[in-house]
Amino acid sequence: MPTEQHSNDLLEHFKKIDVVDTGKETFSVRFQKFWKKFKLKSALSHVGLLVSLAVYCGVGGVVSGTFPLIILEHRAALKDFHC
Repeated sequence: MPTEQHSNDLLEHFKKIDVVDTGKETFSVRFQKFWKKFKLKSALSHVGLLVSLAVYCGVGGVVSGTFPLIILEHRAALKDFHC
């Protein structure tokens, strides 16, 4: 059960970690508020995911487009070798 001493200790702890607002915001503080407000981190991660999926699909298309050509060249080489 909390006692008066616990309450006082907790109050002292909060006084130590409390940030004093001077009324002047630096650029970094304003930027952090902007970043949190508009959720830019989340939006940028979604854009990154979209770009990575586009690259993955593009590479897959190139591989699937060239693979049959490689197989056909190999079969032609085998026919010439066996004949």
